[in-house]
Amino acid sequence: MPVRKLPLPTQERIMELLSYDPHSGHFTRRINRGGAAIAGARAGTLNNIGYRSIKIDGRFYVCSRLAFRVMTGGEPAEEIDHINGDKDDNRWCNLREASRAQNMRNRRGRGKSSYRGAYPRPSGKFVAAITINGKNHHLGMFHTAEEAQAAYAAAARLLDNGSYRRYD
Repeated sequence: MPVRKLPLPTQERIMELLSYDPHSGHFTRRINRGGAAIAGARAGTLNNIGYRSIKIDGRFYVCSRLAFRVMTGGEPAEEIDHINGDKDDNRWCNLREASRAQNMRNRRGRGKSSYRGAYPRPSGKFVAAITINGKNHHLGMFHTAEEAQAAYAAAARLLDNGSYRRYD
């Protein structure tokens, strides 16, 4: 079940309190709010899962969603994906609006290989697999993690642009 996101503050309210630099991805405070929250200081703290969040009017918002609001004026339809996988890298060039499936495909790899979509087998080979609509699809066995990850990346690119179709 998807997590319900809080409606974002207006673009005007965000810009009244903060300044966003799309090249660094940092938000800077425009006004003093007490304690360490002084004008000119970098805003936000890392939450328990690695996303930087900022408290505005008593509620916490992740910086990637605030950056989307500042840059577009709108709310993301689904999720905001950090393209390079770094949850604290909120540069505009590193953010994209994505479906849940696209965002999950962009997670860092798990297992010994640490390559996305590549999974080590006891034989020493690597399996490449991709999940589409909740169903895992086998892409093949490969001699190296790099080869398996390349197969995964090719399938993900095709899937993202709509040209990958699986006919079982």
